[in-house]
Amino acid sequence: MTASSSAVIPIFAHHHLPIKLTHINFPSWRTHLCALLNGFSLIGHIDGTTPSPDATTAPDAYLRWFKQDQLLLAAILGSVSAEILPIISAASTAAD
Repeated sequence: MTASSSAVIPIFAHHHLPIKLTHINFPSWRTHLCALLNGFSLIGHIDGTTPSPDATTAPDAYLRWFKQDQLLLAAILGSVSAEILPIISAASTAAD
């Protein structure tokens, strides 16, 4: 299943992203995150190559994109340490 299918891909931080981001392990955490997102063809939510569809002209596509993006954001937020969370908690999309 890839992001191009109509199904939203669930990502679970405790299962898919077991490495918690701290102030000293960004390179290994980033490598793990990118490998996961590339494997599910979801890296575009992070690097901007999968932009949000227009909610007015393509509401179904937008809703799928929004749900997937929010699941990714939740997984990212769940994969960071308590000391990092306040720094990124204002993010509203996975790319933020």
